[in-house]
Amino acid sequence: VDINDLIGFHLYVHKEMNPEILASCLSFRDSNKDIYMDIGANVGTTCIGPALSTKSKLICIEASKKNSSLLNKNIYQNGIKAWVFNCAVTDEKKSVSNTFLNLFLQPGNTGASSLDVNHAKPYEKTPTESEAVPTSTIDKCIDFCNVDVNKIYLIKMDIESEELNALKGAKSIFGKVPLLIEYVANRQNAIDLREYLLKKYTIYSFNSNLDLVEFLPSRSYSSILCLPINNLENYLKLYEKKSLLRKKLILSLPRYGLERLKNN
Repeated sequence: VDINDLIGFHLYVHKEMNPEILASCLSFRDSNKDIYMDIGANVGTTCIGPALSTKSKLICIEASKKNSSLLNKNIYQNGIKAWVFNCAVTDEKKSVSNTFLNLFLQPGNTGASSLDVNHAKPYEKTPTESEAVPTSTIDKCIDFCNVDVNKIYLIKMDIESEELNALKGAKSIFGKVPLLIEYVANRQNAIDLREYLLKKYTIYSFNSNLDLVEFLPSRSYSSILCLPINNLENYLKLYEKKSLLRKKLILSLPRYGLERLKNN
């Protein structure tokens, strides 16, 4: 990791980032579903640990070239089977009309990089940079991997306001695979994202015990769990079935991520 970057610094100091991701992977991974998909994978902070813990294969999408180089290095050093795409995912129309788009980088906080120049203010007083990144869709990336979508047990998505467009390019998995998505209540497209998700999903948030609790649209969350409506009961049973494992997980985790969930 780059300890001069916000995400790398927090990982180095606190040793973990998102316990809700690991809890979800442990709950939904089984012998018939062994692929975890991380969209906005950064340098691997949200996929390396879960993949090793659950012996999963990875499909990773990361737009930043710098982050992708570190992501590939981390995947290689940990011996993980993975497909890695260095591109920005959006909807079909946008990807066809724009072979490349500008990714606006936030030096010192690369996790805030976005296709939207107005998305995040520059980290402290560092000028925003940009790079041209190739575009694609989630469907095209999955198709390239030549895998059965039923093998994918969870998709995590954190791509700084582009989630809605990316989901519109994900017809093969939408409403079929559980999603973990960052939700920021005051973003311009938050209502549209929520309404689009509710067409096919029931939305939950997490408490500090990693239990599923009510999602409140007026609040922001580092991760909301979206469970397919057409298989909701089964997914809730799977999550409840792993409650003892999650309790053991809580005891082994640093308190940083769990304390953060208390503030959701």
